[in-house]
Amino acid sequence: MDTFYFTQSFIDELKTTETPVLRELRDRALEQAKKALLTEVLTEDKVAYHGDETKYENLHENYGDAAGPFENSMPLLGFGYCYTGEEAYFEKARELMMTYAGYK
Repeated sequence: MDTFYFTQSFIDELKTTETPVLRELRDRALEQAKKALLTEVLTEDKVAYHGDETKYENLHENYGDAAGPFENSMPLLGFGYCYTGEEAYFEKARELMMTYAGYK
């Protein structure tokens, strides 16, 4: 998914737009946000890190894969929260962020 950033005024405009392309974009983004909210699975630190933490060769382990939920879902969850105001999107985004930030 490509990262996208919208201002709150643009998000407000999306709520009332009559432009078919923008309505389609909005509807797809909301659909994907709801999917991320309901299905995103967190990767535990022990899965991301397999090695002996005292050795330099293990510093990068599997964090790229573990960051996938964070990287893919955060823009969608942010959009879902800004568009709908539903706290569930915010809470899921925080859960992802705190999990990823908690890795060793």
